[in-house]
Parts: sequence; C-alpha cells; structure tokens
Amino acid sequence: TEEALKNMPKTIEWLKSLNYKSFERVRVMCLAPKGFIDVHRDQAHSSLKGAVNVAITHPKGCKFYLEHHGELQFTPGKSYSINLVNFHCVTNDSDQYRYHIIIHGTK
Repeated sequence: TEEALKNMPKTIEWLKSLNYKSFERVRVMCLAPKGFIDVHRDQAHSSLKGAVNVAITHPKGCKFYLEHHGELQFTPGKSYSINLVNFHCVTNDSDQYRYHIIIHGTK
C-alpha cells in the first residue's frame, strides 16, 4: 500500500527479497503488554501453505502455544510456517509491546 511504502520502506524491501510470487496479505501485529490472543484456529483444513509468522520483537514473558507442539520459541527475526488448523494462543506477560509480521503468500 502507499502507506506501507511511505512508512516502512525497509520492511517492503525485505519482503521483496523473500521471492514470493505474490502476497495475499501481510500484517504487522501488535500485542500490548499483559495482553493475550485467546485460543483459536485460523483454518479448517491442514496445510503448511498458510501463514509465516516472523517475530520483530518477542519480549521475555511472551508465550506462543501451538496445539501438538507446545510453546514455539520465538526470538526477534525467527520465523515459523505454521499449520493454522492447530489451535493456538499468545500471552504477553511483559511490560513491552510484542510485534510480529504475518505473511500470507505464494512462493
């Protein structure tokens, strides 16, 4: 978007370097201190062609739990391709904001 090009040029440059054929949706997600994302799942059919979740920040005290896998060990810059048929949730038991980029696209 024009807004992303204006405000996040280095992020746009990085996304282009990932060599996706196309992007369906790219989101920067913020979870406030002491916030949580309740248990849910994002798709009904099993697939690893779903989202890639990239940690920008992941303060100590943040936990990302994925059904059948337990806690995913995020650190800034670490990413996971997640099968979002599995239930998952996130808690931020810190005093800092947590930022992740969620990428939906075709490689």
